[in-house]
Amino acid sequence: MAITSRSHDDYTVGWICALPLRMVAAKAMLDEVHDDLPASSSDHNTYVLGNIKEHNIVIACLPIGDNGLVSANTVAMHLLSSFPSIHFGLLVGIGGGVPSSLTDIRLGDVVVSKPTGIYGGVVQYDYGKALSAGFQRTGMLNRPPQALLTALSKLQTYHLTDGSRILDFIAEAEQKIPQYASKFARPPQEDLLYFSDYQHADSDCTSCKACDPTRVVPRSSRDNNEPVIHYGLIASANKLVRDSKLRDQLSRDLGVYCVDMENNNWQGYASAVAAAYAKELLLYTTVRHSNQVQTVRDSPSNAPEYYVPFDLPGALAVEDFLGRHDELERLWQHLQPESKGYRKVAVLHGLGGIGKTQLAIRFAREHKEDFTAILWLSGNNRETLLRSLSSALSRIPGQCSKSAAITDQGLKQNAEQVLRWLSSSGNSRWLVVLDNIDQYSPGTDDGYDIGNFFPTADHGSILITSRLQSITELGRPFPLGGLDFDDAISLLWQSRHLPIPGTSTKLDPDVVDLLNRLGGLPLAITIAGSFMRETGTDISEYLKYYQTSWHDLQSDASEVAAMAEKEATVYIVDVGKSMKQHNNGRDISDLDWAMRYVWDKITTTVATGRKTATVGVVGLKTDGTKVPLEDEEGYENISVMQDLGQVLMPDIRRLREEIKPSETDEGDAISSLVVAIQMINVYTKKLKYKRKIYLVTNGKGAMSSDGLEDIASKLKADNIELIVLGVDFDDPDYGFKEEDKDEGKAENESLLRGLVEDCDGVYGTLAQAIAELDNPRVKVVRGIPSFRGDARLGDPTQYDTALRIQVERYYRTYVAKPPSASSFVIKTGGDASQPPTQTLEDKDVDANLTSVRSLRTYHVDDPTVAGGKRELERDELAKGYEYGRTAVYISESDENITKLETTAVLDLIGFIQADHYDRFMNMSNSNVIIAQKTNDKAALALSSLIHALFELDCYAIARLVIKDGKSPLIVLLAPSIEPDYECLLDVQLPFFEDVRSYKFPPLDKVITISGKEVKEHRNLPSEDLVNAMSKYVDSMELIDKDEEGEIVETIPMEDNYSPLLHRIEQAVRWRAIHPDEPVPPPSERLTRLSKPPKEVQERAQKYLDRMISAADVKKVPPKAKGRKRNRDVDKPLSGLDIDELLHREKRAKISPNNAIPEFKQMLATVETVEGIKDATNQMQKIIEDHIRTSFGDSNYDRVVEELGVLREELIDYEEPDLYNEFVRPLKEKILKEKLGGDRQELWWLIRRSKIGLIDKAASDRSEVTEEEAKQFLSSK
Repeated sequence: MAITSRSHDDYTVGWICALPLRMVAAKAMLDEVHDDLPASSSDHNTYVLGNIKEHNIVIACLPIGDNGLVSANTVAMHLLSSFPSIHFGLLVGIGGGVPSSLTDIRLGDVVVSKPTGIYGGVVQYDYGKALSAGFQRTGMLNRPPQALLTALSKLQTYHLTDGSRILDFIAEAEQKIPQYASKFARPPQEDLLYFSDYQHADSDCTSCKACDPTRVVPRSSRDNNEPVIHYGLIASANKLVRDSKLRDQLSRDLGVYCVDMENNNWQGYASAVAAAYAKELLLYTTVRHSNQVQTVRDSPSNAPEYYVPFDLPGALAVEDFLGRHDELERLWQHLQPESKGYRKVAVLHGLGGIGKTQLAIRFAREHKEDFTAILWLSGNNRETLLRSLSSALSRIPGQCSKSAAITDQGLKQNAEQVLRWLSSSGNSRWLVVLDNIDQYSPGTDDGYDIGNFFPTADHGSILITSRLQSITELGRPFPLGGLDFDDAISLLWQSRHLPIPGTSTKLDPDVVDLLNRLGGLPLAITIAGSFMRETGTDISEYLKYYQTSWHDLQSDASEVAAMAEKEATVYIVDVGKSMKQHNNGRDISDLDWAMRYVWDKITTTVATGRKTATVGVVGLKTDGTKVPLEDEEGYENISVMQDLGQVLMPDIRRLREEIKPSETDEGDAISSLVVAIQMINVYTKKLKYKRKIYLVTNGKGAMSSDGLEDIASKLKADNIELIVLGVDFDDPDYGFKEEDKDEGKAENESLLRGLVEDCDGVYGTLAQAIAELDNPRVKVVRGIPSFRGDARLGDPTQYDTALRIQVERYYRTYVAKPPSASSFVIKTGGDASQPPTQTLEDKDVDANLTSVRSLRTYHVDDPTVAGGKRELERDELAKGYEYGRTAVYISESDENITKLETTAVLDLIGFIQADHYDRFMNMSNSNVIIAQKTNDKAALALSSLIHALFELDCYAIARLVIKDGKSPLIVLLAPSIEPDYECLLDVQLPFFEDVRSYKFPPLDKVITISGKEVKEHRNLPSEDLVNAMSKYVDSMELIDKDEEGEIVETIPMEDNYSPLLHRIEQAVRWRAIHPDEPVPPPSERLTRLSKPPKEVQERAQKYLDRMISAADVKKVPPKAKGRKRNRDVDKPLSGLDIDELLHREKRAKISPNNAIPEFKQMLATVETVEGIKDATNQMQKIIEDHIRTSFGDSNYDRVVEELGVLREELIDYEEPDLYNEFVRPLKEKILKEKLGGDRQELWWLIRRSKIGLIDKAASDRSEVTEEEAKQFLSSK
């Protein structure tokens, strides 16, 4: 027999199996098995070659354990790559039949995919789009080629007349491979079909012997066991269908006949049956017809060498992607691969967190089958983009062996190979995603031109995501806004792990308010939902946190604006031996004095928490040498203590230990500048940074003047600002000159001053820099609009003459709040001496500290449960409105009646003369209203209104609704015209219900009962006193005269700082560096307003003396100290003794029903300590009895009140020991459940009311210290 030589081009039919057993069955159906052919290095498939009649067949199997759709697709594409003459393929395997009233499908039958009007024969049921009308499936296989459909029709006709040859082929296979005969045989088990809602006795059972026979679906028996062949739709997915309800649902929705399923007992027989049918189909497929099917070689754009398996390395997809259907469809319409020879570029741009990357990922996943290759490139910067493009080479077929070494040049070569591959003439159906291109700035150092990363060929599709609108010049812009409201609700609920509310569910107004504030930003919504889920916070609480944080952010907007500014600052600190000295009368060393300034600057940077604010520290005149230079010669005794980067609290603690005076004065300050310049240049890489170098030195030791001009030029060229601060440097501008200055130090000062002048830097004495630390740092606030909309005069929808102006509203004044503190507690057994700086950052919290989380619970009185209280979930609560002593319940469905439906607008409703307005009507912060930016028409209209109000000396009254659904406000609009701008100022006005009218007697007259007005009275000031007071007030006016005799303010508004805000910031910065040292007193700039200025007091003293004389002011004698029981009882002016008149009897016993009044009455009548003890003992017994007899917490409030009164009275009577001797055992009895059971809640109420031990601070006679009293309440 002649040996036929075959090649890869001779094989025309592909046959793919999911498991090795099915491959064995397929091999057994071959008429002849061929020898293997050489395999490509990029093809990892294993093949069996052979023929059935005239068809040469390639059989491939999926990898073990990887039977998903992606794996099958990869195997198929590799097969096509190695065998380019394949005309069609068969996917032969086993599945689970879907029986119905129309199809009696049983185990061992055959289901053949058949095209329908919608699907090509196989549908991926879990892949599609979630549209408003429902889920639209988009995943399906293409329609089979006409040659196979023709053969299928012919085979069906044959089966109707002569029957199938499947069992004959299986018998032949058993003879070929006898060892598999038992596996290919039909199992003896009966095919039982149970109702879909039946739960089997054992989920893993195979025989169903223990299952309920009454739940079996009745079906008629068949005459024989020959397999029945069914033709219909097959449903497939990435997972097996093990749920009978899902199976039946697919049958109802799609009319499928078969789904992905396995049965180990039937697997061998089913594999043989399927393979036998495939053989029978091929026998009816003529070679002439099959050769008419186009091969991959005939379709260059689908060639295997251009196929890259779908993968998105580095692209992190969120679990739940919602909405964006219109955006996805528009992207597809623009980017879909077509035969037209031009490249399509889409630029997806929008705010950070708006979901650009996730939308791009979703687009890539939905259309992975529509593109031959999808390359995901991360473009955070040019280097990252180059690496992403270079790494894509390893995924391209046949290109792995061409990759270069991972060097800068190798990365460039690999990237160029990828671009050449993308530019290949037959390769046009690819998609390249350039993600996070936020530094696009061609022709400058601030960014890079991504156009250099585009393939040269004019084909393919490119999707760019960016925050920059300027990048839209590269392609068609697709602006991305926030989610619509329904999708925003769904995302919020999903991120909280809660079921999504139905469309008919009435939403809480706080939910609507929060989502409106978040503006549809997916990232912000996800963070909000995750925070609520992790902390147990409800919507209302989170909204309060959000509002507080928003206002804090607004008052600190300069820091937000600075987030985009990158800073690189290096501090050079002289730590030489001479810095140990104490000079110019200072009680600290020169180094400690200098570090006050350096620490203040560094801690201020740390407090911002910005990763872009980087700091480096270089030590000058150190004992050792550590510099980032290859040659350390000339840089001796210079050490880099902190590389450039974000500085955190651990870095500060380490630097605090390292920055100590050395034992040498060797080290060149000029050389240290070179080191700092090198550090900045290496780190910033010519990107946009604010570059600064601070040199802090005492100017002692040798300094080299070599190369100063080059250093100055380098500083100017690199845009690095140099600030030189010297210890006791002469500074005529500041007015400081050091006496008896060392000649060498004077020369060094001159050298440094010249360097600073040459590079346009800053030179000064350290004394001035430290003095300026007392000046509060005021942050420039960037305005955030609180309203954007129309200002209207009249209704433009009804009147053509109505006025409408687009305006924006910003805060003019707003309270600046000090930094907030987080709560931490010391863990049990921890080191209580740990410094409090450990609480500055969560990730830096010491092991002995733990953060405190709050948990809110809701209880109602319920005598049927233990403890008398039943806990409720928040969802069980309902809103009620107080009406007298009752609560009126309003259901969620009717809650809209309590809410006013409003639309965001500013409606002018009237005008008022300026002199008729009372300033006390102001109710809020002031705001500024300006015309819409870039709207010249609105600016002109608003300017006309402002000038009209100004010229008529009028104010406008307006109704303001900030956002849709918000309550309306009444505001006053006042014109403000300055030389460089004009605007409207607004303040909130009260509604009628907000006005509080109180009547007070006049101060200048007395009206008698008869109505007579008296001008002279002992309660009225005399004319002399009025005049004296008037002159005294005038003398206290905060004005003075300057050197030119002009009247000026003593304390201008710009020098009026918030003491609390700046004091806290100062204390935090100090404590971060000096955890064990006392915080310095506040600066004079903060305390100057705590008392009148000295010059004002001196000026007003003579007027004050005159007023004292006119008012006949006398000093009240000091109050005599003594025990309350020994004090004289206050007597009325009549001198009558009320007690004597009423003959009040002394109380001997206190009633438990009226304990507090009777206890006070008894104390008021006792005259001895024994009497006080008797009253106290009675009260103590009553308190314990109330605790013991309390049903649940019914008496707890009474006990707390009684205990508080007992404590206050014994403090007044100066008998603290009587109270302390009672409350100590009382605590023990409560905690040990000796007073009627568990009373832990009562002890919690006592702790909350702070009615523990009486300490020395409350009573001088107490022996209890404050720490003991605190420990008494804090311990359990």
